[in-house]
Amino acid sequence: MKRLIYLSIIATVILMLTGCTTQSLPTNVEGQWDLETIFNESGEILSVGKAYNNYDDWGGQKEDIGIIFNKDNTFETKGFEKNLLGKYNKNQELSTKDAIAINMDIDNGTEIIATYGIRQYQDGEEVDSLIFTVDKKIYSFIKPITN
Repeated sequence: MKRLIYLSIIATVILMLTGCTTQSLPTNVEGQWDLETIFNESGEILSVGKAYNNYDDWGGQKEDIGIIFNKDNTFETKGFEKNLLGKYNKNQELSTKDAIAINMDIDNGTEIIATYGIRQYQDGEEVDSLIFTVDKKIYSFIKPITN
């Protein structure tokens, strides 16, 4: 039942990202991702990361969490209470042309389905976005823009 709830949340996120941008969706998630926000299922921000737009002005909890997706389909997290390692792959069944579902199998046996897409802000700026749910917390990551 829990898995069905998480799958429905992921499916909802995929539908929200569908058609929201003009940028072509890259086909991989490789590279460094920085935490933007952690929020609860009601949408309340619990803490922010360095990718958060007003990080310096945020008066609440701050976290330094990141994820690195490697070319060999492994990933590692930094900044959680315990750093996590695992393998990832694209979930063809749940993916669309505008959003990619990523299966993340953590070495401790936990399975996560993340949604990767392009987020477009009101000012037209577009960024790569990765969202997943763990322990009733929704984690939002942004891929830093590199020059």
